[in-house]
Amino acid sequence: MLLSPRFFGKKIDKKEGEEMDDKLGTWKRYKVKNEEQLYKFMGQPEAYAMVKDLKVTVTIEKIEDGFREIYERGPTQVISTITTGSISIKMGENGAIKLDESERLENGIKFTHNGIKRKQQKEFKGKDEFILHDDYEDGKIVVLHYFKKLS
Repeated sequence: MLLSPRFFGKKIDKKEGEEMDDKLGTWKRYKVKNEEQLYKFMGQPEAYAMVKDLKVTVTIEKIEDGFREIYERGPTQVISTITTGSISIKMGENGAIKLDESERLENGIKFTHNGIKRKQQKEFKGKDEFILHDDYEDGKIVVLHYFKKLS
């Protein structure tokens, strides 16, 4: 999960800063489509049964030189750090993935992890809802995550 900064590598103006501020807070997933198919595609259909009912939240917070996004699902945590000039994603104890400008998309990113090509983009629906489009292997599986803002 990642909130892609439009300010990657440049200073942002006041309006862009205010738009980013509207996205700060905690968001709770209330619906998901195609997630079970994703686990089957990855060869782990039994794992889906263990995680399907776990609460999923995303917390977006401002840090000194950018933003941090914390994805939580049960005990699993993925921390994305977005600063002027870099994006990193820390997935558990597996170290961090470093991304560069070429992997940034509007409200999202594209990257390869464990040999799987991914593209994630947020579609904001006003100030209190977004849909995360999570594309695997150029559209072979697209998972849609629906979030509402809690705070």
